[in-house]
Amino acid sequence: FPGLWATIRLLLTRPGDFFRTMPVGGGMAKPLIFHVLLAEFMVACQYVWSLAGIGATAQYMGSPELMDMGLGASETAPVLLLVVYPLMLVLRLMLMTGVIHLLLRLLRSGGSGAEATFRVLSYSAAPLALGIFPVLGPLVGGIWSIVLTVLGLKEAHRTGIAVSMFAVFVPILLLLAAIVGLMQGMV
Repeated sequence: FPGLWATIRLLLTRPGDFFRTMPVGGGMAKPLIFHVLLAEFMVACQYVWSLAGIGATAQYMGSPELMDMGLGASETAPVLLLVVYPLMLVLRLMLMTGVIHLLLRLLRSGGSGAEATFRVLSYSAAPLALGIFPVLGPLVGGIWSIVLTVLGLKEAHRTGIAVSMFAVFVPILLLLAAIVGLMQGMV
């Protein structure tokens, strides 16, 4: 855990140095564990805050619909947090790595390999530690995480900031467009 804290501190205070010196190979286990631990920490903090009636999901914790699905403040919620959520994280991380790396390759970048992209996405989760703060912590952490991803891709792949921004924001914009489309379809 001292290494975990040192990595978080370095990423939050000197991200350019971190990503410039980050090895682009050497395995995906440590970055994956880093990402999952921080994401689990944030979700656990938000779960505790919602039980206290604070936070974005607090109003839904006692919802009968969510209770019927096993997603409310019941005995199954911790199981979902500890088992299902990490699996979803890994799948999302792998999918995002593939999409972002494909976009980098289409722009004739990403020469450091898909593992470098994976490592950047994993370590860019450092601001999720702000999840300890209710309401604004996850929002600020999420935005900061996107900024770190752009900077990390730029440094790890030795590419321009515009290429990195394109690779990061295109999937976000497509996801937002899909959500808006689904919402319009429901109305």
